[in-house]
Amino acid sequence: MEDVYFYSMIIGGGLIAIQVILNMVGIADDFGLDDIPDGDFDVDLDLDAGDSNWGVHLVGIISLKSVTSAAAIFGIAGMAATKQFPDSPIQALLIATVCGLGVLYLVGWLIKSLYRLRYDGTVVIDKAVGETGTVYLKIPSQNAGKGKVTITLQERSMEFEAMTAGDEIATGTNVVVTSVLSPGVLEVTRAETNDQQTVEELT
Repeated sequence: MEDVYFYSMIIGGGLIAIQVILNMVGIADDFGLDDIPDGDFDVDLDLDAGDSNWGVHLVGIISLKSVTSAAAIFGIAGMAATKQFPDSPIQALLIATVCGLGVLYLVGWLIKSLYRLRYDGTVVIDKAVGETGTVYLKIPSQNAGKGKVTITLQERSMEFEAMTAGDEIATGTNVVVTSVLSPGVLEVTRAETNDQQTVEELT
């Protein structure tokens, strides 16, 4: 069992490291290494079946992040328990399993909560028009690709993908939301450019 624990720790930890690196460089979405797209599935079925449907609930907490985190913790806990209880492999396995399942549920629940916070209905995203935000992943020019911005809506700091019809907007630039292109995708322009246009219109 020690080999199982060891490889679970290595594989789980390695996949977590890869996800972190890809998120840092902003390409996790391109490789499908963000969350497994089970959020809509889970929300829709929760509305129909209610929280008592444990099968649906369990599907809702399973994602790549929760599974890899659970595998890593299963391995770490298993190796630690094996050293603590060398004569009781069953007890070590039980401890590792409980720890792994606990982390699976916790991480899955956190991701599920963040998903719902991020996509809290079309009313929230519609209210983004006219709001100011900050670019934290540069936005390509002429709608050539998507960057990311953070804005504050209803006292919540939220993250959205963003595009611009103008020049490239660098990380850290203040922007203004001009329209909603699709759920979760905003069109923005530089805040100073928007202010200049407003002044010209007034004059």
